[in-house]
Amino acid sequence: MDERGRLRGLRVRNFFLISLFLFLLLSPREAFPLQDEGGILSLFREEIESERANLRFEILDSSYAEFDFVGGFADGRYRLKSYRVKPLKENIYRLELLFEKKRGSFRYSQRVVFYFWQGRNRLVFLTKEGKKSFELPDVEINIEKTPSGYRIVKLFKEKVLRLPVEGGTVYLKIRRLK
Repeated sequence: MDERGRLRGLRVRNFFLISLFLFLLLSPREAFPLQDEGGILSLFREEIESERANLRFEILDSSYAEFDFVGGFADGRYRLKSYRVKPLKENIYRLELLFEKKRGSFRYSQRVVFYFWQGRNRLVFLTKEGKKSFELPDVEINIEKTPSGYRIVKLFKEKVLRLPVEGGTVYLKIRRLK
């Protein structure tokens, strides 16, 4: 009886260890190879030291992505359905984009994750091809003459950021907040 109980305990322990191993092996991971915040932060060390000011910008709904997969059935242009920005530390953020494409009665979606640093007038994204730096567009100020005097008009220009991803390219349209 003691021998059977011991064997049963060993089987339960082995089953638990194998299950835990398979769970850890098959659990989902991000596509970007850097998992820890410390690794991401060290890549932006120069940018953090050079500028500490925050910049506010908005991502426009007209952003899109073009994917070219091997199979071909889900290739083409995907529109931006939603996005989420999560602050990590000192002007470094995690941007999660969800793109969707409808073809006939089928809907295809792609999720893309970027890490970026934002400074006073600059954005630096980590992509599969390395860091991509972008200057934000300046606010254009026009002075118009009116019958009662003058009027100052601010124009907030859009900028398209071309970001390479696995299997395609993301065209992120941004502008400064008003």
